[in-house]
Amino acid sequence: MKSHVLVIAASLCVNAGLLGWIALRPSSGAMSSPASEYNSRRGSAPATESEPALPASTVPPAPDAPPPETWNRLQSTDLATFVANLRAAGLPDRQVRMLVNAEINERFRAREEAVRPSRPSRNYWEPGDTYYNDPTTLEQRLAQLDLRREKAALRRELLGETPRAADDNNPVPPGKRDLLREINEDYNTMISQIQRETRGISLASDEEKIRYLRAEKEAELKTLLSPEELREYEIRSSSTANNLRSDLAAFGPTEQEFRSLFALRKQFDDQFPSQPADPGPDYWTKRQEAQKALDAQIAQQLGADRARDYARAKDHEYRNLATLTHRLGLPQETASQIYDLRYSVPTDAAQIANNKALTPEDRKASLKAIAQKTRDQLVTQLGAEAAEAYLKHNGQWIKSLERGQVIEYKADGTQHTHQISP
Repeated sequence: MKSHVLVIAASLCVNAGLLGWIALRPSSGAMSSPASEYNSRRGSAPATESEPALPASTVPPAPDAPPPETWNRLQSTDLATFVANLRAAGLPDRQVRMLVNAEINERFRAREEAVRPSRPSRNYWEPGDTYYNDPTTLEQRLAQLDLRREKAALRRELLGETPRAADDNNPVPPGKRDLLREINEDYNTMISQIQRETRGISLASDEEKIRYLRAEKEAELKTLLSPEELREYEIRSSSTANNLRSDLAAFGPTEQEFRSLFALRKQFDDQFPSQPADPGPDYWTKRQEAQKALDAQIAQQLGADRARDYARAKDHEYRNLATLTHRLGLPQETASQIYDLRYSVPTDAAQIANNKALTPEDRKASLKAIAQKTRDQLVTQLGAEAAEAYLKHNGQWIKSLERGQVIEYKADGTQHTHQISP
């Protein structure tokens, strides 16, 4: 039994469920029509001068199978001898690994089948297995994990380490990586099992178990890694880092910006977790205030221009625009230009909406004209199809203009609606 599993077992006396799990742990241009496009892809449409025929496949034919006597001479029940025979026959390392891996998989097949749950037959109208009702038990998952590790160890013993490109971005020393991977696999498997058993509705006891396991995992990582190694590992692999990468996808941070923002976010996440153990009556008020303070720190850290980019990148509408323009191969600034229209256009439109020198009908007509001009600009920048797709899911402020209403967005994230009154 691994040392970190023993530590958990010793400290889980108050939790019989988890204790039972761990005690059982063994060691280890113009658009073509859809039909014509389909036919073109299928190759059923005849080639024309504008549509040259596809080149013949450049994939080399498979080599002929060796004579049976050759295979019998190479084969051996002893895997080390099998490897030696293959290499003596002059097979490339890639082919040796392929053949030996196939043999290892075959020899482990029965044991792997034994730790898989039986899958009952279901009628077509009955739901199948999902993340939450997968019948695999924790004991089976841990046994599967041990078999994968046993197979990996056997491969290394027979074939050596798999050749791979140098991983200069990995801050963990090679001698610690296997144990680090096992710690992550063990705890992630146990946490995943708890999450599956919640069926999507977590009880307080479920959350307590998960918090406990995460704390134990963190303690083990601190024991395994030096403070510098742990810091570099967390900036690449922690939940804070993963969430930050997702949040900054449309921001495009430099490495230094990411590191600076990570330090601020990590401190916030540690002090105000999204699932606190005992939040108290004023926890969420304090967390909201801390979030505002965090945003101010980030703005100060980034400077005015980049802080504006950061705030914009957090907006769902801008993210959609960035994704769309990237897909279309348009310059990155196109998304920013279109997004900024929702500030400049409504500001000008609000002056018209509040101009009592004009009749309500004239004001509404002017707003519709502004909306149409904005739509035309979107078509120019995105193309007709993409502009329509964008407006289908976003651009509520443009649609409001067409109804004679102005939604004016403020820099602080608030908005003000201007109604045309007589």
